[in-house]
This record gives sequence, structure tokens and C-alpha cells, in this order.
Amino acid sequence: TPQTADRIEQEMRKILGLNRGRWRLDLVADRPPMAERKINVALAGEAARIAERWDIPVVAERSVLPSVAGLVPKSVPVLCGLGPVADEMNTPQERISRISMMQRTLLLAQLLLADGDGGTK
Repeated sequence: TPQTADRIEQEMRKILGLNRGRWRLDLVADRPPMAERKINVALAGEAARIAERWDIPVVAERSVLPSVAGLVPKSVPVLCGLGPVADEMNTPQERISRISMMQRTLLLAQLLLADGDGGTK
């Protein structure tokens, strides 16, 4: 929770002190993780049904990492992680799977068209 993070930061500042060497705390991201809400679970289920219908490999995962999806209002369904499969992210050797790019594009298009019908349009 944000309160826990604030408390931990305060404790770190106490432990490290002002005169105990050089240090600093940098904010990496202040976005919350995507919340697991009923509306998001329903959308994830719809995406899973479409992926199964089109034989697109998709794995549901949970994360506490920051996500832009965490900023979406509670009443709006949202999914995170529908981008193409990637290897060696954030390195000069970063690459994506071309087939996953096509599969995820199809999945997203079908999800946008589905309107709750399991992607049968």
C-alpha cells in the first residue's frame, strides 16, 4: 500500500541518516499496479475465451509492479500485458516475437469487436 511504502521510506531515511555517506532515493514510478476488480476479471475472461478460440497462447499473471492500467478509473475495465512476447527486455538485444505481434493484434481486435460474445464476430 502507499502507506506502507511511505513508512518504509521514512525508516530508510532514519537508518541511513543525513551524515552517513552519500545516498539518495529516486522515485522509479508512482503508478499503482493494476487492481484485480470484478470488471477486470470479466474482461480477462473474455480475452481468454477469444485466445482459446483462435489458439493464441496467453497466460494470466498477477503483478505488483507499477502499471498505467493502475491509473484507470474503477468503472472502466482494463487489461495489462497484451503486448507481444519479448526477450531480453531493456537490453541492446531486446526483441519481440513476430508471430506473437500478429496473434496479440488479432486478440485485441477480436476483444474490441466481441462485446461479450466470446469473439464470435
